Amino acid sequence: MTRATGVMVIAALALAVPMADGAAPAKRYQGSFEPGGTLSFKVKKRNGNKKVVRFKFQAFPLDCSGEPKTTSGYLDFAMRVNRKNRFRAKAIRGTASAPKASLKLRGKLVGARNARGTMQVEGSSVLVDPSGSAACASPRTKWSAKRT
Repeated sequence: MTRATGVMVIAALALAVPMADGAAPAKRYQGSFEPGGTLSFKVKKRNGNKKVVRFKFQAFPLDCSGEPKTTSGYLDFAMRVNRKNRFRAKAIRGTASAPKASLKLRGKLVGARNARGTMQVEGSSVLVDPSGSAACASPRTKWSAKRT
């Protein structure tokens, strides 16, 4: 083996090491909410455990005292996927004793390439697009996504 070939073999082994601990590449999903708006997230799998990460949403529809508005944002924490391929989260803006807004998310990975669920946002000070806040609510809104 020549020196150049030996270096390439070592480099190839170094690239393979991160996958040896049971981590698989993240799978990206993109989708939409039933009346409008978009969402995206990734599913990471490590040692047989799945987590939903980087859940982002844009133009999620709201009713703010009879006026239609939208909100956009992301969840900055991972959600564990259980054995039934379900995940959920509750995020609060403000404090637990005095929330200004809350987001409830439920989802399920369906088969190898699909996901679906619901999301609901409500509160006295929901961040609205493009800026500002208002007293708003949404019904439990259905969403669906496909792996890209």
